[in-house]
Amino acid sequence: MRRSLSIFLLLHCLLLSAFGQGNLLSKKLDQLKKTALAHYKLKQNRAYIDTLNRISYLYFKENPDSNWKYAERAYKLSVKENYLIGQARAKLNFSGNYYYKKNYEKAFKELNEAYKIAIKTSDKVLIAICLNNIGLAYVQQKNYPIALKHFYRSRELAIKINDLNTLMLNHFNLGFCNALLFGKYKTQTYLQNSAKNYELAQAIAKKIDNITYIYTCYNRLGDLYILNQDYKRAINYFETVLINKKEVSDWELGASYASLAKANIGLKNMIRPQNLQNWAFQ
Repeated sequence: MRRSLSIFLLLHCLLLSAFGQGNLLSKKLDQLKKTALAHYKLKQNRAYIDTLNRISYLYFKENPDSNWKYAERAYKLSVKENYLIGQARAKLNFSGNYYYKKNYEKAFKELNEAYKIAIKTSDKVLIAICLNNIGLAYVQQKNYPIALKHFYRSRELAIKINDLNTLMLNHFNLGFCNALLFGKYKTQTYLQNSAKNYELAQAIAKKIDNITYIYTCYNRLGDLYILNQDYKRAINYFETVLINKKEVSDWELGASYASLAKANIGLKNMIRPQNLQNWAFQ
């Protein structure tokens, strides 16, 4: 459970927008490398740094060594250029790399340094992303009250600047954090808050056409209702994902199958005692 939680947090800490897998990702990386080379030749240093950071971001899962290499190049050049936005983005990439390697202490340090640099800039989107990611780091530490504070602060900022992408993540992470709290305390307020925020995240995902999060929200809602032993409702969510499996990532599809099996087992276990009791009185 701890291992899957860390992997889940890593993915949603970094996947701020949906890109295809396999060939589509490779094409995107090739395109960005050509763009970076063009910026370099034209001595467009800040644009070059931004592209290096973007390449690093896309490499985090496919090739962690390349992820680090491009982030390091971006960071060193950002320091030379006194480009704070580039420095903060590179620090976010360093953090993701450390999370991937399960070095959570260094990952958290890089996140906090990214935030300290970001607040010196006028880039409110970057500040909101840092706050959101720090919240996820606190979830990983099981410090849920502090995590919620960071998600709410990020959400307030995202609303002010109408940053729908970060706002979607804020609601998703609020849903996730409340789901963990519901699993721990079984308080209906946490259940309601979790469901509400997942649904809000999904509504934004549909608005901005983020296919990844549309179906991820279905899966997380299903997991939430498994916790509430509402297995029939949970099964409906997982089946919705499986009906549309051509649009779902392999990782999320695997989660759907695993959770669907768990929901079906839970449903059978609830029905069986009642059936046995009815049979006994015939």
